[in-house]
Amino acid sequence: MSDTTELPQKSIDPETKAATVPRRAVFFLATPLHDGRVHHSYLAGAVQMSAAAPGQLIVSTYTNSFLPVSRDLLTAQFLRSPATHMLCVDSDIGWSPADVEKLLRANKDFVSGIYARKQPDGAPASFLLEAREGELIECQHAAAGFLLLTRACVERLVAAHPELEYKTPHGTTWALWSPVFNGKPYSEDTAFSARWRALGGKIWAHSQVLLKHYGERMFFPSGFGDAPP
Repeated sequence: MSDTTELPQKSIDPETKAATVPRRAVFFLATPLHDGRVHHSYLAGAVQMSAAAPGQLIVSTYTNSFLPVSRDLLTAQFLRSPATHMLCVDSDIGWSPADVEKLLRANKDFVSGIYARKQPDGAPASFLLEAREGELIECQHAAAGFLLLTRACVERLVAAHPELEYKTPHGTTWALWSPVFNGKPYSEDTAFSARWRALGGKIWAHSQVLLKHYGERMFFPSGFGDAPP
């Protein structure tokens, strides 16, 4: 089941936007759901985002037990929308409009925030490399729980993989999130990242976008200081 809502809603900090960032970014908030529920911190972020960026937010969810298909269908909905950026946010992530602003200002095709796996050691869910560019850290692959993709990025992936097209009752989509890449099994976000890197694309994580990940308790990425209150 899919649910897409365009919120008729001031641009995020319009007087101070960097010249390299489009003044009228439109975000497609893509959230896959397992049972239709979201954490209250996720909901707070969505409500704050709709107030901070009126006219710039399209909210879409899809409820399905198989995560790769949910992400595929949300990606296809994004491509059929007028949005300039696909903002992937999982339902158990605590986030705010300021986090989105930092990713947007990075001016990258594929950039994520940093959050921990749901493990005691708090290891980042993304595979971080040594390369740095200012506040950005290059990644081998990025977890999709808080990820900003440009339309150019997604369109390039679709053009490179016509063999991944398939039909659904919701329209044509592409198995860009298929957990199999080059004959090997991966998580769906690792496989998606691998497809982008195979095209020569780079993946970045923003060191100042540190997010809370909720499960039986709150998890925060280790090595980045204490979690904010």
